[in-house]
Amino acid sequence: MLMSKSMKIARHELLQDIEVHISLICKEFNLADDVCEQIGTSIADFIADNYGGQVISFPKNFKWRTDSRTMQIYKKFNGTNIRELTKEFGITESGIRKAINRARKNLETKVKA
Repeated sequence: MLMSKSMKIARHELLQDIEVHISLICKEFNLADDVCEQIGTSIADFIADNYGGQVISFPKNFKWRTDSRTMQIYKKFNGTNIRELTKEFGITESGIRKAINRARKNLETKVKA
């Protein structure tokens, strides 16, 4: 029996997003379209098979992102460009100053170690 479009079983949104995203990344590496789709499907299937039925809370990687942003701010800071950095990073002058101080402390700690 042929399935109509309305009868087609849809893949869970998370697995579909993973499949599509991985396929797009593969295409950026100039892999053939069919290979990209197979890789995306294979990884989504792996996740479904190995983690299906579990309740998983994904970390937002907040610390990594803020540490990365902190170092970007520190590297771009020239002593007089706080206002420009507030516009570029979308945070307050106080936030920029805190990021610079955190970066300095992190670097001092690494030097002492």
